[in-house]
Amino acid sequence: MRQDAKARPLTAGEVELARRMFADSIDYTLVRVHSKNYVPWQGGNYIITPNGEIYLGRNLRHYTDFSAADLPAQGLFIHEMTHVWQYQQGIHVLLVGAIQQIRHFLISNQYAYTLEPGKTLASYNIEQQGDIVRDAFFGQQGMPAPYPASEYVATLGDISRSSDDNYVA
Repeated sequence: MRQDAKARPLTAGEVELARRMFADSIDYTLVRVHSKNYVPWQGGNYIITPNGEIYLGRNLRHYTDFSAADLPAQGLFIHEMTHVWQYQQGIHVLLVGAIQQIRHFLISNQYAYTLEPGKTLASYNIEQQGDIVRDAFFGQQGMPAPYPASEYVATLGDISRSSDDNYVA
């Protein structure tokens, strides 16, 4: 496999940021951040994380360390790290994500979610999972989140460990 000169490992700060939500359930040494599109039609304001690696759209390539960025950008990073976590748990993020993006544009918002008592993280699609983890992160940082922190704790379960019960294909 050819090395990508536009890829970098996670910074120490990014690893610590991700550990707040995922602890050691991600092998952070495998993650690369690419300053290039994954596909030619990737919009400039989009990040794609299809294969356990993060691909920044052209307007986001100025982020050289998400841990030093503002909270909204850190939340975006946490959402994408959820896709890294899913990939490392065995989810085919590229395939599942492609199907969900088609549904998103043709049928309904695949990111919108409603937390329901007794519903685990595995009950939500991969984009909803990313937003749930992001919103839980925002709540931890004192930012407004759609639901109280206690509801996120119940939904997230223990995402800081590897488990077949933590994701949905």
